[in-house]
Parts: sequence; structure tokens; C-alpha cells
Amino acid sequence: LSLLVVFLFWWRLGSLGLIDPDEPFYALSSREMVQSGDWLTPRVFGEPQFEKPILFYWETSLCQIVFGDNEFAARVPGALAASLVVFLTWYIGRRLFTPLTGFLAAVVLATGGLFVVMSRLMLTDLSHTLFISAGMYCLWQAFHDDERRGRWLVALTVTSALSMLTKGPQGLVFTAMAGLGYAWLSGRR
Repeated sequence: LSLLVVFLFWWRLGSLGLIDPDEPFYALSSREMVQSGDWLTPRVFGEPQFEKPILFYWETSLCQIVFGDNEFAARVPGALAASLVVFLTWYIGRRLFTPLTGFLAAVVLATGGLFVVMSRLMLTDLSHTLFISAGMYCLWQAFHDDERRGRWLVALTVTSALSMLTKGPQGLVFTAMAGLGYAWLSGRR
């Protein structure tokens, strides 16, 4: 699974220039954040812009500090999030079903064409997916682990907050809808 992830998401990650209309926009905002030292206000050509919440800019800015101002650094957050989503899928699948189920689910996810393409672009979607997926797992555990319910609810709150800081309120809405639906259908509190 690790070899598959490295090959599909990380191999030659920065070899293609920024192509999607959003990639240069996000990269420039992150560059200006690093250069100005203002980690609270994303800017493009010196002008404040608030198209997306701040977390993705922070992720990219940190990668630019570590790896330099280049395409690889700009795309590390997406590749890292995709890798973590695949391993989270593997973990959840083996925990809830069998090790083979977890492995196959992770392979199916990792080899999905759109998932591979998205993992190699500088977009917020996979970071958002990571936090929503982790939140859904925390929600599931909160329903089923009576002993540690409080811990799972705290983890759910953190992952939902990170999701909101990545792409907006839908991170909370998805998890809330799933929780309400599951509670209603299962009769669980």
C-alpha cells in the first residue's frame, strides 16, 4: 500500500507547473503569507483575499518554508492528505471488517483516477476529505465506544474544526447530517 501511494501520489510530484486556475492563486497567496509574515490575512498582489479559510494557506506556507517556493512544495499538502486518507481507509476497513477488506478498500480508493489527479494538484479538496473522513470515524466511535465517548467527541470536534478551517462550514454540516441520520436510523444516542 505504501509503495502504491508513493508511486501514485508522490513520484515526480513537482514536475508539472501549476495548471489549475486555483493553483497559482493559492501558491501566490501562500508565498505572500511567508514573505510578509502575516499569517492571518491571505493576500494576492498585496490585496487581502478571503476566498477560502486559512488552514490550506498555512499548510502550503509551511511546505514552502521547508521545501522552498516551488511546485513540489505547493502540492505536498494534497499528496499528504491523499496518502493519509488512503491509510485511514485501510485502518477503518480492517478495524470494522477484516484486514483484507481494509486493504482492498484502500487500493480501490488510491487507484481511482480522479483521486490520483486530485492528489497531485494544489487544491483544498483532499485536505477537506481527510478531516471529514477522520471526523466520520470519530463519530462512529462516539456512537459505539461508551467508555471513551467523550474523547471521541473531542476528536470529532477537532476534525470538524479543521475541516471548516480548510473549506468552510460544510465540514461541520456533513458530519452533523451523518450523525443525525445514523442516530435516527439506529436508535442510538
